[in-house]
Amino acid sequence: GGGAGSTAGGIKLIRVTLMYESLKWTIESAILPRGAVIKRKVGNYVFTEEDIQEVMSFTMTYLAFLLIGTIYTMLRVKTSLANALFEVASAQGNVGLSVGITSPSMPLDLKILYILLMWIGRLEIFSTLVFIISVLLLFPRVGRK
Repeated sequence: GGGAGSTAGGIKLIRVTLMYESLKWTIESAILPRGAVIKRKVGNYVFTEEDIQEVMSFTMTYLAFLLIGTIYTMLRVKTSLANALFEVASAQGNVGLSVGITSPSMPLDLKILYILLMWIGRLEIFSTLVFIISVLLLFPRVGRK
């Protein structure tokens, strides 16, 4: 992942750092007395519990999409876990590398899945999900008879 504010796909480095620090803070809170105050600070910035929850939610959602995409790819093209994970991570992280699954001749449903993963990876998961859900709610009859 890229730095905070970058347009790189994937999990941003500040999120990885915050998850690591959050793990340390959780262990500290289990060891220290009940009333102990633990400053949730990285660099000069103090993070709230809400900030940490948002990062954890984003990361778990990102990993869920990665897992679902990997399983679907494995089942659809009968490939190994390593190859499917590589392709899906490459698409979701907008990296552009391939082990040969991604090609003009790949199945249409897999193309659509990878386009969705690329879109989610680039534009942030929650904003994309909000857009998709709002479109489905605004236009519930599109494509249905």
